Amino acid sequence: MSNLKTLADCAYELSSVAEYLADIVYADQKGKKMPEPVERLLIVIGALARIDGERPR
Repeated sequence: MSNLKTLADCAYELSSVAEYLADIVYADQKGKKMPEPVERLLIVIGALARIDGERPR
């Protein structure tokens, strides 16, 4: 398995965790700023997704 494939898989798993945190744990905070750890996780997911998008197919 290539490193980029591993990163893509990690991004997918992190995305699931971030969705859980945002939708379930903080569901009662609608309209409020998302907690910083969740924001950081989403930034990491975005970076990994860009890396995956740039890899040759």
